[in-house]
Amino acid sequence: MSNAGDILKKWVGTSGLDLGQEALDGAYGLLAKEAVFVKAAADGAASTATASTKMWTNPYPFTLRVARVLYQPDSTLTADNTNYANIILSKDDGADSAPAAVCTMNTQITGTGNFATDISKVATDPTMYAADRILAVGGNLWITITKPGSGVVVPAGRLVVMLYPV
Repeated sequence: MSNAGDILKKWVGTSGLDLGQEALDGAYGLLAKEAVFVKAAADGAASTATASTKMWTNPYPFTLRVARVLYQPDSTLTADNTNYANIILSKDDGADSAPAAVCTMNTQITGTGNFATDISKVATDPTMYAADRILAVGGNLWITITKPGSGVVVPAGRLVVMLYPV
């Protein structure tokens, strides 16, 4: 057993047999890390995009896995299938590589839908996540907001990323 995940699985497997996945999730929660990007203001216009912005660097001596991504808006956003925003979480290897998408949430009706004030939008659909969600030691997380069509104003809020040791 060379990593925290294996150790937790071994511990839950021998000590929490009657609790199953619930015990494993709780044990992982003890080691969870959180990365937060604060979007301080709403976009100036519907077409205003956010260029790739570094939001967090893995300072730990072990790799992490992106497990959950959510956006906590400070005000409303009305979903539209033509004019919308893509909120993209990307990662790099910390060695000057180009960021690669880890999770994409869109504000289409068929995507994350409407945003309500102070109600978190969680990326739950597996298709929102890339296959490789591992963040290397020294690797960085990036946020980008693109605007297909005429776009939409993305409200101020927070992008919260939950990470677990691998």
